[in-house]
Amino acid sequence: EQEKIRIETQRKEQERLEETKKKEEEALKLKLEKEKEEEEEKARIELQRKEEVNNMEATMIKKEEESQDKEVNVDSTQQLKEQEKEQVKYEETTKRDKKEQKDKKAKTESEQKKTIQKVHRRPPSCGIPFAYIPSRKCRTLATTNPIYDCKALTDSMME
Repeated sequence: EQEKIRIETQRKEQERLEETKKKEEEALKLKLEKEKEEEEEKARIELQRKEEVNNMEATMIKKEEESQDKEVNVDSTQQLKEQEKEQVKYEETTKRDKKEQKDKKAKTESEQKKTIQKVHRRPPSCGIPFAYIPSRKCRTLATTNPIYDCKALTDSMME
C-alpha cells in the first residue's frame, strides 16, 4: 500500500513538473511572438519614415521644378517657412513614433516579468525547511531558483 502511495505521489509530481515545463514553454513562445511583433512594428515605422522623407523630397523637387518652369520669383522667406514647417512636422512624427515604441517596450517588459513570476512562483509549502526532500517541485525550484546564494553564504561563513 505504501508502494502505491509512493507511485501515486511520483506520478503527481511528474504531472506538476510537466505542467511547469508547459507553462515555461508557453511563456517562451509568448516572448518570441512579442519580439517578432516588435520587429515587425519597427520595420513598419521605418517604412513610414522613409515614405515621409521620400514624399517630402518629392514635394520639394516638384516645387523646384514649378518655380523653374514658371520663372516666378518666390520670396525666400516663404520657402524657408515652408521648409521649417515640413521639418517641424517630420520631427513631431518621429517623436511620436519614438514615444509609441518606448511605451510598447515598457508594456511588453512588464508582461514578460509577470509571466516569469507566474512560472517561477514558489509555493508556500516549499518554505518549510527540508521540503525539497519529499517534494519534487520544491527540489527543482531549489536547484533552478534558490532562495539564497550558496557560494556567497559559504564564503561569508569561511571569513
